[in-house]
Amino acid sequence: HGSGGTSDSEISVFNSVEPPANFAIIKSAHYDYPNSIIKILSQAAYGTFAFHGNKGQYYNRKTAYRRMGFKRFFDIDQMGLQEYGWGASDREVFLYALQKLRSQKEPFLYHIITMSSHEPFTNVEPYFHNNRYDDIDHALTRGYFNSISYVDKVLEEFVTAARKMSSYLLLWK
Repeated sequence: HGSGGTSDSEISVFNSVEPPANFAIIKSAHYDYPNSIIKILSQAAYGTFAFHGNKGQYYNRKTAYRRMGFKRFFDIDQMGLQEYGWGASDREVFLYALQKLRSQKEPFLYHIITMSSHEPFTNVEPYFHNNRYDDIDHALTRGYFNSISYVDKVLEEFVTAARKMSSYLLLWK
């Protein structure tokens, strides 16, 4: 996208708008997200929750998510997680979301942001290594495959655990 980097993708998905190329709209103190699907779901009695392994002030998510209609936004500090490089590990964020899921009433929407799937693809190096990609010479490409391998693994663990917890999710097997 543009000036908002990956946050522009969130703006597009949640608000059905193309963000401006020259300004990170998520950082605006005045934009009220008139097209927000999150607002619509919240007004329809959905529990709307976002989880991010970084600080809530980063890209103004703490404020922007509230304005989009999320009832709760859990950042690294609210979750009480340890920072590894560029935020909490995705596994720890998913485990925290799973704990919340245990007592979650339906209907709901959980938005969980992974940090490992983000360039420069070095966040997982201290705690995860898939030697399957050791022969890739280009460091960024090797890091990408290792990081996405990690995200795949923890996402699979999360979905498997969530399916066991919820009869609704079992229908999607």
